[in-house]
Amino acid sequence: MDHQGYFTGWNADFEKVVVRGKDREEFLSRVREQFWQRFFFTPEERQMRLSLNAHQQESILQNADQILRHEIALFTETPVALGARIPWHTDYLSGYTWDSKVPFYRCLPAPYPGGYDIKVPWELSRFQFGVWLGMAYAFSGQEQYALEWVRLIEDWIACNPTGMGVNWACTMDVAIRVVNWLWAYAFLADSPLLSPSFHFSFIRSLWEHGRFIERHLENTMRVPSNHYLANLVGLGYLGTLMPLFPEALRWREWSWGEFQREFLRQVYEDGVSFEASTSYHRLVMEMALSLTALMKHNRVPAQHAFLQRLEKMLEALMYLCQPNGTFPLIGDHDNGRLHRLKMYNPPEKEWSDGRHLLAVGAVLFQRSDFAGAAGREWEDALWMLGNDAVSFMRTALQEGDFLNGVRVFPKGGWWVSHHPKGVLTIEWGDVGHAGRGAHAHNDSLSFTFSSSGVNWIVDGGTLSYTGDYHSYHLSRSTAMHNLARVVGAEQNCHDERIPFRIIQSGRITDFSWREEGDLFEAQGYFLHWDQVHALERRWLFDGQSGILLIADHVYPSSKPGELFLHLNWGVNEVTEAQGIFLCQSGEHRLMIQPLSAHSSWWVEMGKMAIGYRIIRPSRIIRALFNNGWVVYAIGEAQQEQDWRARLQSTLYRGRNIWERILLDTGCLS
Repeated sequence: MDHQGYFTGWNADFEKVVVRGKDREEFLSRVREQFWQRFFFTPEERQMRLSLNAHQQESILQNADQILRHEIALFTETPVALGARIPWHTDYLSGYTWDSKVPFYRCLPAPYPGGYDIKVPWELSRFQFGVWLGMAYAFSGQEQYALEWVRLIEDWIACNPTGMGVNWACTMDVAIRVVNWLWAYAFLADSPLLSPSFHFSFIRSLWEHGRFIERHLENTMRVPSNHYLANLVGLGYLGTLMPLFPEALRWREWSWGEFQREFLRQVYEDGVSFEASTSYHRLVMEMALSLTALMKHNRVPAQHAFLQRLEKMLEALMYLCQPNGTFPLIGDHDNGRLHRLKMYNPPEKEWSDGRHLLAVGAVLFQRSDFAGAAGREWEDALWMLGNDAVSFMRTALQEGDFLNGVRVFPKGGWWVSHHPKGVLTIEWGDVGHAGRGAHAHNDSLSFTFSSSGVNWIVDGGTLSYTGDYHSYHLSRSTAMHNLARVVGAEQNCHDERIPFRIIQSGRITDFSWREEGDLFEAQGYFLHWDQVHALERRWLFDGQSGILLIADHVYPSSKPGELFLHLNWGVNEVTEAQGIFLCQSGEHRLMIQPLSAHSSWWVEMGKMAIGYRIIRPSRIIRALFNNGWVVYAIGEAQQEQDWRARLQSTLYRGRNIWERILLDTGCLS
């Protein structure tokens, strides 16, 4: 089949099927009129929302100026100069280029062992940076930003005929591009530089995007994922905002109903995404909130069960967020966003901060606790919800007043304890994705710990996907998480040559927790199905002292065990003195003290990803132990004397619960 000829034929169809003999000026006038009737804001309302987000103007203009120079930061900490003409088909980090003249289905990720990353051109062609050009134009009125957006759109359309090349190979990215083109258009539509001929080409391409999405939905695999939800969001946006398309009503009604049905399948009853990843949890929620807000604005009703589940999803995110607004990077993490409506400072915080979604959820569900947890991250809510967000933001609770105690998400496998002296998060779920483990890691019974706004013990993030198979394999391994194990053992099988697949080889056979006053205990048991190894782990947090005790027991006890504790990259110094590891981050200090006998401890350098492929050096505290057990204490303290006094208090208070463990491991005499 001549695929290029097939898709090119859609150009003639557009004139016949969509324009239907109308004068072009009349057609475009109606398109603009109906767009403004249905988008989140009108041109007049846009001015008010610009004033509400005026604090973002300087950073938006700085980033837009970088885009004018074709300097873009994707999967890098600093912008990369892409040259006079953007290489849409190239992984500019490796130099590899896909053939733009072949059908989309022949454009494939790198085979094992990698070497180039298909996500780079995909991410670039999502056009999320185009929204910043639009905002810069709206803030400043300077036509250079509109001119650049027009040039980029025209160049992209010319270089990416429908269905040809790498940027049509993933329907999810086609759909996300649609959403960002429409958001940018809302800021730029009034520019005189958007000529009738450009408008016509732009609207035609949007229609071709919609037809492509409908014909290539990512629902053919056994278990659809967030990709399919993104497809539906793209059709929902097009069907709502482009009602002159003959398919528009069908796209809107079918995609909205199907999105809600699929969302209920992909999100557990406790509100946790089935993909075993906090970052994909946030992405799915961002797509759901954006589409829900658009439908609500257009008075399209939502199902009660869907809204209940979405509210639960927001609750899960609220409890996951640390006091500093970040959430642990459990599972895969690839910087996935639907749209990026604000600039973050520091930039890397964007990849682990979900508070902007809590602000949108606060308004949609009238939840003051969501508003309090959102802190000052209201930009998305202000752009989408306007005055409703303003009035609600002013009555919000103070940050963090509502979070205290334990929250358990049994289907998703998250356990979170918020206490003024520390936040402990435990992952105890399965591999997710209906057993396929597409975005899960070998992290059952792993944990993260923060105190005083500092994330101390963290997940290592995701180093790469198919750009480097070995790094991706390492990211998912037991050793990259805060776990104990029989030396060299893996929790679940995963083949380095097969990405996005973990074969569940064991499971949590028991997880329980209890409170006794301000003592919180949790315990879990992971058993490998062939019973060659297992991990029993217990946590005891003392709310009085702020000290966390952990006891790990690996089976069989006859084999040596090893422990990994991954410190955040911001922990810039670790020293050992009199059997205590002193971890320094700014003015704060964390103590980690081995308590059990028959173990040796040391510090080694490692690495972690603060965003997809954004890697920083970090420190790992390691231990080797015999007789099956290793026990240790973690907590913040400035002085060693104070630490030892509080630790003795915790051991004394905890002996009613842990007496047998503490005696057997030599922690108590």
